Amino acid sequence: MDIRDIEYFMALAKQGSFTRTAAGFYITQSALSQKISALESELGVKLFARTGRGVKLTQAGEVLYDHALGIMRGWENMRQAMAHFRSDTLQNISVGLFSQAAYTEFPAMITDFISLNPGCCVNISMTSEGNLLEGVRSGRFNFALLRCNRALLPAGINSQALFAENVCILFHWEDKLAAKENITLEDIVDYRLICEKEEFDNSYGSLKNNFRDAGLTLHAPYAYTDQASMLPMLISGPGCYTFTTTESARRIPERFPDLCARPLYPPVTVTANLLYSADCPEAADHPFFKHIRRLCRSRTKQPDQN
Repeated sequence: MDIRDIEYFMALAKQGSFTRTAAGFYITQSALSQKISALESELGVKLFARTGRGVKLTQAGEVLYDHALGIMRGWENMRQAMAHFRSDTLQNISVGLFSQAAYTEFPAMITDFISLNPGCCVNISMTSEGNLLEGVRSGRFNFALLRCNRALLPAGINSQALFAENVCILFHWEDKLAAKENITLEDIVDYRLICEKEEFDNSYGSLKNNFRDAGLTLHAPYAYTDQASMLPMLISGPGCYTFTTTESARRIPERFPDLCARPLYPPVTVTANLLYSADCPEAADHPFFKHIRRLCRSRTKQPDQN
């Protein structure tokens, strides 16, 4: 049992639903079920009983919940106490990046921060949206840079909007769409969409609403990949496409000359955000936070939301 197991247990006790609890942690329902089953096996008791509408605590579960409240209070007190002993001379921070960040200006921003702060060691990880959110919640990442809708962020994560970008369509130069200045949803409705499923379901979820509002459905088959940074390599000929944003649309063709990008019309925007744990509000005063925010403010006018 670790502190994360206790968080899963307490959240499920409050929600009474595996589906809602798993969604709040950005994990699958089966993964949550396995963790709860493992906890019950370790303790040798049943913690939840199934009802017609979900689950509820057993008598043993209620006893564990009372003890878990004290554990979580103690955990938070310990974290706050240890914060006073953090070294100011050499700081180690961990930064998570969304998968397509390799084609954005964020790597250069981080490199600039490192050059200006030689006493700070920055550990960088590039991963999927779900892993970024879970990493911020658990404290594995001090900060994460992610394109997302802030209104859909789970509880326990604070965010700072950095800048908004329009969505573009990336496809092969030999495609007939290359002759168009703007791409509409009707143009791509029968095309093969290549994307990272998690990123499309979350960050670009508004695009599905746009298709729906236009009376269209994504009929074409999807092709999923675990690394969105690989998406440009998978567009090897006409008839398929992926979503990207304005900055990435400028940079990706520089590395892949066979590809081109066109803006989506009517415009759809996504926002780049700097995320940090709500348990660490002092992160907003960290030099890294201030550095990224300053550079992004000089890049473009900061958006208010989403």
